[in-house]
Amino acid sequence: MLTTTLWNIFAHECNQEDDEWTNTECFSKLMEGLGKKEPDDEPLPYADIVRICGVQDALWACGAETGPEHARAWRLFIIHCAEQIDRQMSDRRSRKAIRVAKGYAQGKSTDRALETAYWMADDVFISKYRDDDEVDAAAARVAVLASSPNEKVSTCLNEAVFSTTAAAMYALGVQKGAAMKQTSIAGMLGYADENNPEALDRFWRALDAEFLRIVSESEAVSQIAAPDQTASA
Repeated sequence: MLTTTLWNIFAHECNQEDDEWTNTECFSKLMEGLGKKEPDDEPLPYADIVRICGVQDALWACGAETGPEHARAWRLFIIHCAEQIDRQMSDRRSRKAIRVAKGYAQGKSTDRALETAYWMADDVFISKYRDDDEVDAAAARVAVLASSPNEKVSTCLNEAVFSTTAAAMYALGVQKGAAMKQTSIAGMLGYADENNPEALDRFWRALDAEFLRIVSESEAVSQIAAPDQTASA
């Protein structure tokens, strides 16, 4: 079971740059839910953060833990997100980057291979972004996040879910331009409620369930299904 501490979350909140999203409300809600008045160093399961604050806030709190065990779990969750939208990735380099990232998480790829995959995926993302290919850019962005270095991957989860949701909404028939104008996961889901609520709700709940499984089960990170090998490489 993956854990953090209130002190680590508090430090994560304090270390946010002025232009980064902070979550004071989540921290206050967490303190109240735990019945505490001051942060401490007691192990705090991420599953409890999900129970008290919800998955979106728990994703933000992942930034409090950057150690190898946590980074591996965070990376595999992002890879899981990417696997849900691999059909939206028209460039095979994005899918290759995801395979390298998964190999890295499983101890089968090197640091250098991961770095190469990151820059390769980033090149795809920039190209799609410049071409105004919003949906493919969103999907390509998840591949970039999946192959991010260990010291950065802990802060990538919210963006990964946002980009995954954006690509998925288009796949579910939601108008892409309007969907991509949303600036938060909550806004994205609110827009979807008026367009294809049942399909997106199932998609979102599946991501929630996978995150909760990863943080709750000690062996979960080794059980995530491999990418669809039928997809073109």
